[in-house]
Amino acid sequence: MRHVACDLPDNCGRYPSTQKILLIWDHAPAHDSTEVQEFLNSVRDRLVTCLIPGGLTSVLQVCDLCCNAQLKNHFMLFYNQWRVFELAKQKRGHDLAAATAEDRGLPAPSQSKMKLNKDRSVIIKLVERSFREFNRCQMEKPPAERAIVKTFARAGQDPDADLQKFHEHLDGLSECSVYQRTRANQCATHVENASMANVSMGEITRALQQVSESLAGLSM
Repeated sequence: MRHVACDLPDNCGRYPSTQKILLIWDHAPAHDSTEVQEFLNSVRDRLVTCLIPGGLTSVLQVCDLCCNAQLKNHFMLFYNQWRVFELAKQKRGHDLAAATAEDRGLPAPSQSKMKLNKDRSVIIKLVERSFREFNRCQMEKPPAERAIVKTFARAGQDPDADLQKFHEHLDGLSECSVYQRTRANQCATHVENASMANVSMGEITRALQQVSESLAGLSM
């Protein structure tokens, strides 16, 4: 966030210093931290923020709508490739140790001692690789066909698009498995605050109005 708002001169031309930047994000605890809020206050003339109300992330969060599933698919593919490679490497090591033990007349080592060590740094690298693969696939498409560009219109957050795609998105929520699972889970765990089960169309409309007002404020 600091890079987007301040550190890079005009962010390589993507965000001219004469324009404001709108950051739309959810109510993750880190977003409400003292450090983040102090930083936002220091750049409020440059960076405008808009919070997606609790319970509406799966409805209005652009990245949730357009790339969550694809990123998870990339991650699972890369994780399974890594897992197969690591287990095969351990198997080769075990076979070598077993052959050495047999030559020396010693008991063979137990295969039960083989296990996969899920190092945090490995998982981080797999996540980074998943993002790179998602970006690579998107960059092969014309700009207008890229998922994030299209999803801004779908989520009602593209100031240059009409709201037809957004209305279609809302109309299709009853058939959205993610939306239905979220409602069911929150009902089952009795989450009263920001419960998707209690989110009305009026609340969605008000959330969209907040985003629209923030978008309008960028030109001021």
